[in-house]
Amino acid sequence: MVAAQLKEKTKQAHISLEKKMVGYIKKVESPKDYEKLLRLFYGYYTPLEPLLNKYISNDIVPSYSDRRKSNAILKDINTISAGASNFKKCDNLPQVNDVIQALGVLYVMEGSTMGGTIIAKMLNKQANIQPTSLTFFNGYGEQNIPMWQSFIKAVNKRAANDGDKIVKAANDTFSKMEEWCDKFYEEPVTKA
Repeated sequence: MVAAQLKEKTKQAHISLEKKMVGYIKKVESPKDYEKLLRLFYGYYTPLEPLLNKYISNDIVPSYSDRRKSNAILKDINTISAGASNFKKCDNLPQVNDVIQALGVLYVMEGSTMGGTIIAKMLNKQANIQPTSLTFFNGYGEQNIPMWQSFIKAVNKRAANDGDKIVKAANDTFSKMEEWCDKFYEEPVTKA
């Protein structure tokens, strides 16, 4: 199964990014800090989604139209800072030139949803972030596991003969996100 190969061969990149993200999440002490964290994700996901849209549809990944993350992130940002603007966006993205690469990128994005509910609880407890501002991290709510399972089934079906290619795309997605984190957090965020 390609999904098992993906999990094993992206483990190091996943752990590296997760360690960095946990550090940022633990530093969220106010709505302003939370907004900055959301802007980090928005700046990475927003330019990636149009690349994925070229190759993935509901026929390839069930409920793909419901899997876009940038709208949920923007909704959360606007509950904290109405009319927020001046978003920095990542310009060093993983390559997405076909369905397999798109699935590799989406593997990382969808995988982040699985841990999101834990993050949402952490943010609520440590910084009193209200549920109305946790749309992104709450993901699909009670549908998180079924959505993940349907995605993995699609990966196993579509990428059965392209294990190395999908693994490379996923690893690139993890590493480019990590690079984006470093760039984003070393540059000050401005608000209009």
